[in-house]
Amino acid sequence: MWFHRIINGLESSEDGDNAEVLKYTDHCPDGLCLNDSTHPQALLHSLKNKKMKEVMNVENIFTYDATWTPKGNNYNDLNVILKMIETFSI
Repeated sequence: MWFHRIINGLESSEDGDNAEVLKYTDHCPDGLCLNDSTHPQALLHSLKNKKMKEVMNVENIFTYDATWTPKGNNYNDLNVILKMIETFSI
């Protein structure tokens, strides 16, 4: 099983909206690093958008969205937790 998390808001943070995120990510201005197959962001992009989907059965991939905030992901928000329970309960 793969819980594929898509974190919204990281891209705009690289542009200075939230400089705090740069502590937690490899900076990749304008996506230029994606052309370098050895850069960590390029490796992650390939893993998430190609390799994992090639080897996993689609019924074992659970994709969900999270939003970056200045304090990180907001798992203290009850609505976020309830949505995750609803999405991933079998």
